[in-house]
Amino acid sequence: MKGIKYQYLKLTFTILFLPITFFSAFSQINNLTGSDSLLQRAQELLEQRKYERCRDMSLKALDIDPNCGQAYILIAYAYILTADSCFDKNLEKRMVYFLALDKFEKAKEVDTLLTEKVNKLINIYSNYLPDLEECYCFFYEGDTVKIGCWINENTVIRNAH
Repeated sequence: MKGIKYQYLKLTFTILFLPITFFSAFSQINNLTGSDSLLQRAQELLEQRKYERCRDMSLKALDIDPNCGQAYILIAYAYILTADSCFDKNLEKRMVYFLALDKFEKAKEVDTLLTEKVNKLINIYSNYLPDLEECYCFFYEGDTVKIGCWINENTVIRNAH
């Protein structure tokens, strides 16, 4: 199951993200050399399953170009792909998707050219969020929750749709 999930995510990534990277080379010429080379390295790290390093490289790209939505997409994928190895319980694994959606939303916010592609990603990965009834044993809608493991970021519990 784990291998199938990785292959599905990799295929989704390839279909939706790689055209974005190609388009980005033409749309963000002012920071072409710095942030794009860091994004390329971040993508390589993601493919090598070095998720924390992928995030670090993506954050460096954001230091150069704060409007680099692709960096947020890479971070979201790093979080999604690490969920199974970071957490044992199904609820914990699914909580990661709240944080991934946060990153997808941020990508749209900083780069409106990504809106259509990112909306597709949001539609796909919203299906993996835990049901609020499942969360209510531990959290309520609007609660801030820290996602642990190497991620160590906060997100807000919310309804999937």
